[in-house]
Amino acid sequence: HCTITPNLHCPHILLTTKISERQHKHALVLGAGALGSYVIDQLAKAGVGRLTVVDPDNLSPANIGRHILGAESVFQHKAEYLVRRVALSNPSVQLIP
Repeated sequence: HCTITPNLHCPHILLTTKISERQHKHALVLGAGALGSYVIDQLAKAGVGRLTVVDPDNLSPANIGRHILGAESVFQHKAEYLVRRVALSNPSVQLIP
């Protein structure tokens, strides 16, 4: 039997509340490089509702091994291509390059 207030006996209510709270959050990520690309992906998977990605650079071939984007994204604008990739697996997240 569950009450309206989240408690240890009703973990699904607590989980739902936390996810709902994250959906109303906005994160600004400066840099979509090797570290930033994984941060953006994890924030989207965690349910953050809105992500703004700022990075003026293009992806260089030397960074492919450390980056979430693949070889098809070499010489392309990192922020734009990363937003497209993350949106494919997280359609409910608003992503802004």
